[in-house]
Amino acid sequence: MKKKEAFEKLYRLAERQLGCFTASQAQSCGYSPQAQYHHVQAGDWVRVARGICCLKYFPTPVRVDLMICYLWTCDRNDVPQGVFSHETAFSLHPYSVWRPTEKHITVPRSFRRRGAPPEPVRLYKRDLDKSDVTIIEWVAVTKPVRTVVDLLMSGFVQQHHLRDFVRTSLEMGIITHRNMSETRLSLDEWEQLVGLLKRINYDRIEDIQVWSGIRETA
Repeated sequence: MKKKEAFEKLYRLAERQLGCFTASQAQSCGYSPQAQYHHVQAGDWVRVARGICCLKYFPTPVRVDLMICYLWTCDRNDVPQGVFSHETAFSLHPYSVWRPTEKHITVPRSFRRRGAPPEPVRLYKRDLDKSDVTIIEWVAVTKPVRTVVDLLMSGFVQQHHLRDFVRTSLEMGIITHRNMSETRLSLDEWEQLVGLLKRINYDRIEDIQVWSGIRETA
């Protein structure tokens, strides 16, 4: 493969990943391990974590830290397996002012990775439904309802922050009655969500109680 062709292929891939790429992805674009070493030493590429580089002259995005951790979760086919969840997802959704101290990532139960993450990461192993996932800042993130329920169940965030977020998200259409109904939750999770909705005086509690089966006993 010609150098120009390899560069164009790598650039197109890196462009979708905020200028970042894994060593495996670079190799699939035509860069041998020796060529990769040369580009790092020459300063064309910047090694940002073990096995992850960024193009030096690519505009630095605000949240490149998310992409670096996201690429760390790549499987053998170079497909990211992680989904930012819990506190990290909460901080990424509109109308949230939460700032987590570490990255929270949910990965499939089958996820295996030998190397340490590039920065502090709290991993959760769970097979998320595709309907629970959206894309923010070019990375996979749990949707607002799933995020709120995860935080209610974990207790990481004080409930008044969640109440304020849900109240505002309902007003602005970020969370809707329909997407609450479409979220797959366990009975315990429904009970937690209904409890929060009651505290903000949500006016369609009875509908949700019918979906979940918890009714007035919640």
